[in-house]
Amino acid sequence: WISTMDFSSLECTNGWGETEQALRGEYVNIVFVMPDGQRHRHTFVMGHTVEWVKSIIDKQYDIPFSELSLFLNDTLMPDPLSLNDFHAIDAKRDNVIKVKVDEDAEDADS
Repeated sequence: WISTMDFSSLECTNGWGETEQALRGEYVNIVFVMPDGQRHRHTFVMGHTVEWVKSIIDKQYDIPFSELSLFLNDTLMPDPLSLNDFHAIDAKRDNVIKVKVDEDAEDADS
């Protein structure tokens, strides 16, 4: 079972229209595999940063941003990069990204 949410239009709503959309890039489906095994599909644009994607996970699934790590094909996705920086991400298919929680950060909060 996969839940689906579309966050492709949330980042900027300043009226730039087609020019803004061209700069942000193509729409892309990301399927997050959560630590508990659940899968959630979200739609983003290729210009979104990993940091912004992590902020959505923080807000939607109540996993603290500071404890999150995202992995594409077992490769860590650093915050400052955008989805466009990962050549394995393909706008024509679902892209699976694993969400991992830093257990050390959880232990420090206890």
